[in-house]
Amino acid sequence: MRELKRQIDSGTLGNLYLFYGEERYLINMYVQNVRRALLSEEDEMMNLSVMDEPKSVSDIVSTLETLPFMSERRLVILKNTGAFVPGDDWTELAKAAEGLTDTVAVFVETEVNKTSKMYKTVDRCGRAVEFARQPDNDLIRWISREAQKDGKELLANVAAYFLAFVGNDMTNMLTQWMKLRSYLCER
Repeated sequence: MRELKRQIDSGTLGNLYLFYGEERYLINMYVQNVRRALLSEEDEMMNLSVMDEPKSVSDIVSTLETLPFMSERRLVILKNTGAFVPGDDWTELAKAAEGLTDTVAVFVETEVNKTSKMYKTVDRCGRAVEFARQPDNDLIRWISREAQKDGKELLANVAAYFLAFVGNDMTNMLTQWMKLRSYLCER
């Protein structure tokens, strides 16, 4: 994850990524960070494609092979393709993924088998990033920073208590914090 953050910050993104794991909040955050790093709002209209559960390999390949329009690069976000579990033949997609030059492809998957052809392709030609549940200490610091953004102080022991009640899913933690923040108002 650190290497991905470094690439985003320096603007040296590669062409092929796989984001997977349990922590959906971080996956969504990094997808948005890649999106902002690559495309301006004006470029998004012509150079951003998002495919959720695409129906065929040929549709994916066609989208990956589309050239950018009045921009250096194009971003294709592919969600839940099923390409990273054994089964169907993904040879055509693997070949297209290996040959990416003007397109950045970000696969967002829930199920990933590291022995699949597509995983091996991403591992060889791009970057696979697993977003696992974060350790409690990191979550305590994170939710405390979120509270500071709202002008509230959340002490470490209170944040730990909060974490014990709401669990370690970052999306749920943030949702519960927003509810608590609304309840607290200016207190």
